[in-house]
Amino acid sequence: ANLQGAKLFLANLQGAKLGKANLQGTGLIGANLQQANLNGANLQQANLNAAKLQHAEVFFANLSEASLREVDLYGANLMGTNLQMAILDEANLCGANLLGANLSMTNLSDVKLEGAILTGVKNLEPHQITVASGDVTTRLPENVDLPNHWTQIS
Repeated sequence: ANLQGAKLFLANLQGAKLGKANLQGTGLIGANLQQANLNGANLQQANLNAAKLQHAEVFFANLSEASLREVDLYGANLMGTNLQMAILDEANLCGANLLGANLSMTNLSDVKLEGAILTGVKNLEPHQITVASGDVTTRLPENVDLPNHWTQIS
């Protein structure tokens, strides 16, 4: 499907099959994409602010330069996804799988990472983790230490 530049604000796309779709520059503010299949989709420069993507499949998608402020990606699978220069301020990535994702220059300010899998992510800088929130259930790459201010679960 070619939906490049489409305005799909608040659209209900729950469970939609959008694998390999061209969604470049698409406006998906507040859209419901829960359990949607976006594997291999091009979402470069898309606006997904406040969108709901709980348990969505987003393997190897291109989300470079996308705006994902306050997006809910709880339990989503973002394995191998390109998030280069994406803005994820205040996003919920609790329980999400980011194995192999590219986080080069990705803004993770106030992102919730509790239970998220970040092992094997590419281009993660220590300062990106310090501005996010997580806890001991967050699986970080071997070269990244758990920030002292993160919630400690006993």
